[in-house]
Amino acid sequence: MTRRIMKVAIAVISMVFGVMGFSGCSGDSSGSSDTATDTETSDSDALAYEPFINTNYFDFAYGDTGAGERIIDSQYVTNAYFDTTQESVFGVNFADGRIKGYGLEIFGQDKTFFTIYVRDNANDSYGENNFRDNGDGTVTDLATGLMWMQNDSGAGMEWQDALSYCEALEYAGHTDWRLPNAKELQSIVDYTRMPDATASTTPSTEGPAIDTDFFNITSTINDNGDGDWGFFWTSSTHKSSDGTGAWGVYVAFGRALGYDSNEDTWTDVHGAGCQRSDPKYDDGTDYSEGHGPQSDAVYVYNYVRAVRYDETVTNPTYVVVDTNQTTYWNNSSEISAPADGDAFYGQDAQYDSNAPSYTDNGDGTITDNNTGLMWQKSPDTNGDGFILSDDKYTYDEAVSNASSCTTGGYTDWRLPTIKELYSLMQFSGEDVSLEM
Repeated sequence: MTRRIMKVAIAVISMVFGVMGFSGCSGDSSGSSDTATDTETSDSDALAYEPFINTNYFDFAYGDTGAGERIIDSQYVTNAYFDTTQESVFGVNFADGRIKGYGLEIFGQDKTFFTIYVRDNANDSYGENNFRDNGDGTVTDLATGLMWMQNDSGAGMEWQDALSYCEALEYAGHTDWRLPNAKELQSIVDYTRMPDATASTTPSTEGPAIDTDFFNITSTINDNGDGDWGFFWTSSTHKSSDGTGAWGVYVAFGRALGYDSNEDTWTDVHGAGCQRSDPKYDDGTDYSEGHGPQSDAVYVYNYVRAVRYDETVTNPTYVVVDTNQTTYWNNSSEISAPADGDAFYGQDAQYDSNAPSYTDNGDGTITDNNTGLMWQKSPDTNGDGFILSDDKYTYDEAVSNASSCTTGGYTDWRLPTIKELYSLMQFSGEDVSLEM
């Protein structure tokens, strides 16, 4: 059974475009086809949930369950390769709302990914930080316009306490500190650093995934008994497909471990710089052997690094696009907007930033009006009008095929960086992990 993927821009749907010219990277870029079709997916759940990408503009499909994939198998690949433990690449999953490191092989086969290429339409430095030490225990990123605490909280805490901690903070003459949302916190991840890096690995700089020339970060002892660095809370809630919001979004600046029961040890399965979620409070659940299909380490008491807007910064080059989260949450359920001073005040939806804004160029490309980046509209790489498992590339294919891509008549397409691809993430989405 086929169902049309989510499309809202009716005027765009009604235009007659050649699929081979505008959806994929394998055909004529002139759009001079005699036939037209809307992109489709074989997944019968295509309209059942809201993904973590704006489907008013971007074509999307969940995993190709008809080909044996899971519904969550909608991982999009980036150029962020690393081999500190195994050959891996960071990807963004718009079905479950996460950044994770993915091994290039799975069960002895090359892993495949959805791919949308990007080009530098108006910005050739997106995702590059420009930190300034303010000399007062704060750091301003001149690229994003965000001011950060140089020190973290020094101790872990539950999500509600993290919100309160930041709201009550008075430091360096400022009283408007807050807990960063997921995209703000991810903006200061340094993907050139990893705990297990050596001179012969990529990346080759050992340490936490943050620029320690500017930031201090508390060291911890992980589940293996090794020195490490922790998970950091964000103000964003990870909404589940069942309507609950019991897990809060975090970013890992150290190893993101999973438990190997066969070896009775923990390994870094997701990579420093991943973004996932943890329970917002300690309800007594035993996570001593991890959680989920990869037995992920769960830390309810996570660290905090407060942020505020630095109004002195004008014309930022690295615009952090808002998460689009407009709902409010307690430790499990949606609530009405809390007032200043109430429990759970200070969460993501409380603070507006740069609202998502896109332009459909009518030629298979989408321009992000905030970041200046131009994107392919669809991961339908073979141009057959369907988004299925046969559209996916291995990492090597994704790298090499960019040079032959002519979507929209452009020839300078490339794989996105992890920060570029994550700019498309929207936390109005629903995590479909429960639907497997």
